[in-house]
Amino acid sequence: MRKIEAIKKKGKYFAVTVDGEEYTGISPDAIAEFGLRTGALSEGDFEHFYALSDYYRCKQYVFDMIARKPRTSSEVTRKLKEKKFLPESINKSVALATEYGYLSDKRYAEDYVEISSRSKGGFRIKAELKRKGVSDEDIGVALESLTEEDEEECALRLARRKLRPDATEKDVEKAMRYLAARGISYEIARRTVRKLMDAPELFDELY
Repeated sequence: MRKIEAIKKKGKYFAVTVDGEEYTGISPDAIAEFGLRTGALSEGDFEHFYALSDYYRCKQYVFDMIARKPRTSSEVTRKLKEKKFLPESINKSVALATEYGYLSDKRYAEDYVEISSRSKGGFRIKAELKRKGVSDEDIGVALESLTEEDEEECALRLARRKLRPDATEKDVEKAMRYLAARGISYEIARRTVRKLMDAPELFDELY
């Protein structure tokens, strides 16, 4: 048996003293749902209560995190593990956020492609999404919206940062390496740089 000796509010959470040990950050929702009171409590009931509190805090943390900025399921899960939430709390919280539509790797990937395509090529975007834990399937679907024309416009926009109408061959080589680092394919980079150098008026166009 465990003895609940004290239940005190601390900020938005509670502190519960059990057998002389204080447990902080206890969810008020868990206390209300469980009906926790001072006095004797079985070991099993205490573990159930603690798991319930952990889940409520984990769930709140997930929704607060998503509200601040979009994240992938993998990013959310990794952050929750760092915060030492119980595995069951993590799984249930991520599943709930996904069920409600607040957490969607597919939508995240689509939005990421739309935003990033102005400054990055498909190879770079794909690599970044993979690092964020997005599946190959969701990445593939999202990249379907990225056309060759989009990538050429991006390449032209990037190349104008590194080149001038009087650029030397060395300047062109540096520009090609820069485009490759931004994820532009070699063929599109080569074609775009040549187009830019052959038509100096493109330096004055807005992209």
